[in-house]
Amino acid sequence: VTDHGFRMRLSPQVPEVLERHVADLVTTLLAAHGHTLDDVDGWAIHPGGARILRVVADQLQLSEEATAPSYD
Repeated sequence: VTDHGFRMRLSPQVPEVLERHVADLVTTLLAAHGHTLDDVDGWAIHPGGARILRVVADQLQLSEEATAPSYD
């Protein structure tokens, strides 16, 4: 925390951690509520950077159309 607010940086390891865990995390969360990835109508992926968006899209097998709002 600085005089101008929060100053943060994402670890360069975030994409690797997401690559290992995001699919299981999301499918488990959805299953706990009786849903699957196919039941999701829209995605809002935190844009920590283009690499993070690509990793999440790849691991969840999301289309370019599904991830377009996150890139925008």
